[in-house]
Amino acid sequence: MVMAYWARVRAQPQWDIDVARVADGVYDPVYDGCGNWPFNVAFASEHGLAGFVRQFPSLDDVALLVGRGIPVIASTAVKPGELDGTPYPKTEGHLLVIRGFTPAGDVIVNDPYGLPGEIRRVYRRDQFAHVWQGGSNGTVYIIAPPDIVQTLR
Repeated sequence: MVMAYWARVRAQPQWDIDVARVADGVYDPVYDGCGNWPFNVAFASEHGLAGFVRQFPSLDDVALLVGRGIPVIASTAVKPGELDGTPYPKTEGHLLVIRGFTPAGDVIVNDPYGLPGEIRRVYRRDQFAHVWQGGSNGTVYIIAPPDIVQTLR
């Protein structure tokens, strides 16, 4: 999702790789899945982008990046009733893309679990912060063109 975003923004179509090919490229046989954060960053790097994994103490840090046009990939864990409006009742670990904030501060995401046409979601800031911090201790990763990543270190 983020690679396709940068492909459009930077007119680099080679960064827009279909989901099946990405899944094959990031599959972690030990984890038995595609949610390995460093594998995902490494895959993007192999295709000309750059990235890193980091923990942030609050959504304020994420808002600074998103305000610069940099989408942020976040990991959440949700128990039933913790995050209103999710397309799933619970998850022990789920990746989604923070793409913005409402004027009230709620979190706008692209949630790949949603059905086509229902990917964009808005989650209450307090609830999202809870499932993000509680689920991954504020872990995010950034995938962006190398010149942008260099400005973030």
